[in-house]
Amino acid sequence: MQWDSHSAKVLTNALDSQSIDGSPPLSEFLGADRAIYMWRRIIKAPHKASISATYAMDWILECVTTTVGRIENKRVNHGLNIDLIFQPGTLTPEKRKTLQNVLENSNKRQAVLRVIESLSAATPALYVGQTNDVRRRVYDHLTGRTDFGKAVEEHIPTKWENLEFSYLSLGSYSEADDKFPIERDRELLELIAAKLTVAAFTRRPG
Repeated sequence: MQWDSHSAKVLTNALDSQSIDGSPPLSEFLGADRAIYMWRRIIKAPHKASISATYAMDWILECVTTTVGRIENKRVNHGLNIDLIFQPGTLTPEKRKTLQNVLENSNKRQAVLRVIESLSAATPALYVGQTNDVRRRVYDHLTGRTDFGKAVEEHIPTKWENLEFSYLSLGSYSEADDKFPIERDRELLELIAAKLTVAAFTRRPG
């Protein structure tokens, strides 16, 4: 089994373009497969950050303070509901000053940006899910028809442009070796994946 990935930017662009042959949206990239899937951040410095220390500082601070999870209206007891937002946290004034001095040097600035970009592979998943039709589910996310789709618009500053969609096909209706036709089996895989990737926007408690 192998995971496939597409940038959310490519998928959103596909939504905006009309299919010549009338095929369903996103069919160029995704089939109607059963799958478990995840959304992750792609950390990519904008061009302005490479030429401006001030812009680089702003971008780095946005990276480290971007919301990576949220629990809304969680009932603790009969009289108390709480909202929790998961953020890595900003830098102390002393660390900001050190970073600013580093970024003023062009060569060091380029190196810092490359190091931060290299951390994309180590970032946790934002959301893990399962579906019996991955193409339809991605469409629902990108068009704001799901809780995660709404969360991206409301809580993640970069919106969809810096997210990546990865999925593992578990077979389809047309395949004889359809491995996980039963939803509860896919939900089990979803739960394990969410726990291993610490996907803090995933709401299903398991």
